Amino acid sequence: MVIGELRAVDPKSVGRYLLLGRLGAGGMGVVYLARSPGGRLVAIKVIRPELAEEGGFRGRFASEIAIARNVSGVYTAAVVDADPDAELPWLATAYVPGPSLGDAVDDGGPLPAGSVLSLAAGLAEALQAIHAAGVVHRDLKPSNVLLAADGPRVIDFGISRVREWSRLTTTGTVMGSPGFLSPEQVTGQDVGPLSDVFSLGAVLAFAATGEGPFGGGPAQALLYRVVNQAPDLSRVPARLRPVIEPCLAREPASRPTPAGLLAMLSAEVGLLTGDWLPEALTDSLRGYIPAPASPASPASLAAPAAPPAPEASASRGTATAASLGPAAADATADLTRDVDVPVGMAGLPDPGSRTSASGPARGALVRRRRRWPIAAGVAAAAAVAVVLALVLARIPQQPSRAALGTSPAAGGSTSASQAANASASAPAASAGLKTGLKVFVVPDNLGDAYFTTADSLNSGGAIAALDELGETGTETSGISAIPASQIPAIQAAIAKGANALIVSATDPTALCATLNEAMKRGITVVTYGSDAPACRDLFINEASTAQLGTSEVDVLAKEIGDSGQVAIVSAAASATNQNAWIGYMKQELKRYPKMQLVSVVYGNDDPATATLVTQGLLQQYPNLKGIISPTTVGIAAAAAVLDTAEYRGKVMLTGLGTPDEMKKYVADGTVKDFVLWNPAHLGYLAAYAAVEFASGKLTGSVGQSFTAGKLGSFTIGADQTIMLGPPTIFNSSNINNFNF
Repeated sequence: MVIGELRAVDPKSVGRYLLLGRLGAGGMGVVYLARSPGGRLVAIKVIRPELAEEGGFRGRFASEIAIARNVSGVYTAAVVDADPDAELPWLATAYVPGPSLGDAVDDGGPLPAGSVLSLAAGLAEALQAIHAAGVVHRDLKPSNVLLAADGPRVIDFGISRVREWSRLTTTGTVMGSPGFLSPEQVTGQDVGPLSDVFSLGAVLAFAATGEGPFGGGPAQALLYRVVNQAPDLSRVPARLRPVIEPCLAREPASRPTPAGLLAMLSAEVGLLTGDWLPEALTDSLRGYIPAPASPASPASLAAPAAPPAPEASASRGTATAASLGPAAADATADLTRDVDVPVGMAGLPDPGSRTSASGPARGALVRRRRRWPIAAGVAAAAAVAVVLALVLARIPQQPSRAALGTSPAAGGSTSASQAANASASAPAASAGLKTGLKVFVVPDNLGDAYFTTADSLNSGGAIAALDELGETGTETSGISAIPASQIPAIQAAIAKGANALIVSATDPTALCATLNEAMKRGITVVTYGSDAPACRDLFINEASTAQLGTSEVDVLAKEIGDSGQVAIVSAAASATNQNAWIGYMKQELKRYPKMQLVSVVYGNDDPATATLVTQGLLQQYPNLKGIISPTTVGIAAAAAVLDTAEYRGKVMLTGLGTPDEMKKYVADGTVKDFVLWNPAHLGYLAAYAAVEFASGKLTGSVGQSFTAGKLGSFTIGADQTIMLGPPTIFNSSNINNFNF
């Protein structure tokens, strides 16, 4: 594959960069090889017009560029330029002329020990840079390592949580190879920098032997080995074992830090120059360097080219989807080359699947292989993938919104004051409230069906309430339910002059500095869903914490006859609401002495992770009778795992779910009962409370009352908490009466 020629519909330049050729196209846009005015080669991604116009895209794009820019280092593919406010947003990353480690080993065999040691040093230094920016890679594997003449480059850092809702990931697939995940990732425990060190050990073992340390086979088998078996290093050269073996320690605390690895390797590794790789591989790198272009004449530099035809323009309103070429297959697969793509649910084999005549069986592992002399184009596309997932994978899947009865514009950065067709029956704004307030709604993450319902205009959530009140409401966050994703969104809201923030706190400890800064500036802070007690004015609680915790246990106890092993699939280990509910669950379980809680695991409100940890529970506890998942993401993922003849009706599932997501599983018997409140009402109430407080009508005093539009009257309770109301139990008798 060579660098493609520019087409008639392509722009001649993007920003200050002259385009040299096409590197590829995907669902998010087109990637070009380009040259800066100073002659530097870069890979530029130009976003498709329809995505650029989608509500909230530009804000998310800008926030994630800011995060990606914080990662710097010799051995990472850096973001060098970007313009999220251009007519068609774009970003540029450093061009890396070389193949992925996966391609190199698949096509040329294992690397010699000296090359592996040099690789280890380069990757350790890359991880140092990534971790210094507060990012955990989470998906270090051979296809995310590029081999250049002056050392390796790590790409795709910080993107593992971008999964089901990302348009960069084909429905039903998951990025990442199970044989390179750490045990804590598989079991859903807290994941920190030392998780990347485990993955580094697995990558080095692959480089040295041509196979990962946990062998091959189905994803389910690999996950089991990662958690339950020692790595097989029998084929690793003795010179490399002292480096690789400690990295693969089961307990994170027993692994070396990247700094420790570098200290260990300093005596073994020389300068990373053009001879650090085998000669044949070094020779092949020439194929990744484009031929030099003819120097431009003075006349050509002085006289700009004629304006492109409208369809070739990069201006908003003139470029069309067609002008950027047909969407290719999954852009992530296009741009990272050697991608392991398990086709089954979230990368795990689907026990109930069948082989289709149109393709491989779901769960089959599809390996895309190319030879070393791939064009420079693919390598550049791989380099830009550092931001394609972290920065571009920000668009939630539209089907989930459609299922909730909302439009694509309902989430993201939807402006309530600009939204059309507000409910004609909406209550008039309350007397004495300020209007024109800028209110930013910051959920755990964008694309989550639960928060789409809680926040959007069409569902009657927070944005709808703000519209009723005459305020400007904007939903903004990252795509990952982590503080590093939320904090830039909150900071951007503060910079834009927010009057109020409505925040679901993914981690109170991490968020409080930013939220306290907002409060010092006179910005009202209201939390909903998950609280941050030390840094907010009011908290909107879904229901009594005790009621939610105990009701889920009582429902499961009834379903399994008060007896048997049970487990909990929670969200993040730091989520205050989840931990409070689990505390009451444990107390309630004392009323059922024959029920044994065997494990609490964490899916981190990510469909892929929740699927992995559910599969892990079933493997580890073959006599498991029931699962409680107090998170809408977790229960949906667990239900998909249990929706087979092997588990349906044998392992019972309950928790907190939305009716639209759970109807299928209730209908086929996978789930009998589950619990929830109306998330749209939660967002609606939070919006009214925020405006009341920002208008000075509420001060947070216990006993103060106010009217929240159509929901009626509410009173502030202890700890400045406002209770939405008791939860509802959903089952086959009532689920079809609800649509959210």
